Amino acid sequence: MRPTVKAAGVGVFGFGLVLAIIGILLFVAPSRIGGIDVAMPWLAAVTAYMWGALRPGIAQSIAAFALGLAQDYISGGPLGPFALGFVVIYGVAALQRDALAGQTAAAAWLGFALAVIAGAIAAWIVGWVGLGRPPGFMALASQAVLTIVVGALAARLLGGFGSVGVANAERA
Repeated sequence: MRPTVKAAGVGVFGFGLVLAIIGILLFVAPSRIGGIDVAMPWLAAVTAYMWGALRPGIAQSIAAFALGLAQDYISGGPLGPFALGFVVIYGVAALQRDALAGQTAAAAWLGFALAVIAGAIAAWIVGWVGLGRPPGFMALASQAVLTIVVGALAARLLGGFGSVGVANAERA
C-alpha cells in the first residue's frame, strides 16, 4: 500500500498549510540571477486554490486570509494585498468547484490561472489603496504569470489539478 498524507495523520488541510508556509518563506527569500532580482511565485496561492476547489469551508477561507496576511507582513509591504488576493483565489476556486467536476487537469489548471489573475487584480487594487499610489504592475503581473506556470508543478504535491475534477465528480 502506498503511503498517503491522510495515512500519516496530517490530512490535506495540514499538509497544504505546511506547504503554504514553506511557499511564503521561499517567496521572501532573496532571489537574484546574475545580479538581477527575480520575481517569486505565490506558492501559497496553490494551496488556497486547492482548498477552495477540493474542500471549501470556513477554516480554509480563514487560513487563506491568514496566509495572505503572513505573506504581506513578511514581505514588508502594506497589509492586505496578498490577504485579499488569496481569499479571492480561494473564492474563485470554490465557485468553480461544480464546473470542474469530472474535468481534466488542463481544465482545472485553466481555472487556477483565472483565479490567480483575479487574485492579482484584487491585490493590485488593495496595494494601490495601501500605498497611496499604484504598485508596479509589471512586477505583480510577472509574479502572477510565474505562479500560473509553477502552480502546475506545485499542485502535484497536493495531488495534482486532476484530483480537482475527480474529487468533485465523486462528490456530485
